[in-house]
Amino acid sequence: MIASACLAGLAMAALAVGLMVIPRRLLAELGRPPSARKSGAQVLIVLLVELATLVGLRIFGHALDGRAQIALVSLAGVLAAVVLLDVDYFIIPDLYVIVIVGLALAGPLAQTPVLALAGAAVCGGLLGLVRWSWMRWAGEEGLGLGDVKLAAALGALLGPIDSLTVVAAASGLAALTHLLMRRRAERDPDSPPPWMPLGAFLAATSFARVAWAVA
Repeated sequence: MIASACLAGLAMAALAVGLMVIPRRLLAELGRPPSARKSGAQVLIVLLVELATLVGLRIFGHALDGRAQIALVSLAGVLAAVVLLDVDYFIIPDLYVIVIVGLALAGPLAQTPVLALAGAAVCGGLLGLVRWSWMRWAGEEGLGLGDVKLAAALGALLGPIDSLTVVAAASGLAALTHLLMRRRAERDPDSPPPWMPLGAFLAATSFARVAWAVA
């Protein structure tokens, strides 16, 4: 029992470190390398999210086997990493998208190929259309390509129905947050308009949807 707990702790720590340390090279190439202190704090946050997910599964997920719990803890870590990097840097590394796609195609969280493909096409296509339409209308990028890829990966993981619900909820929360922040920014005419990390909202609402299904 103690040995398995130690192994689980080491695995969660390795995942947290990998998720937050590997993208440092990308951030350095963008000229925005995080400090060692900030990287350490991010690793700790991801590890705490994984630990909280594991504890929640032990309490509420009695029907789930060990493989399913491992997959859910891994998903929680990846989504936490998405939130942290998207909020701070407005980027979503392809590494995170690849991990989510892997969970969607293989293992206990995998959808059937038809549902995975349909979810990816619907959600990725929807946000891709929004991105293209905004660029045509406004002449600037209003939605990052990382958000589109993340939506496609989450669509493959959740299926078309649940992922559309997640996209709608995330978009609504992002719009509401934008309005609140814009009202606050209006007090300072020199402040730039607030940008919303849609990927962070997608990750958070996806985790909430999975947690609801498990509970």
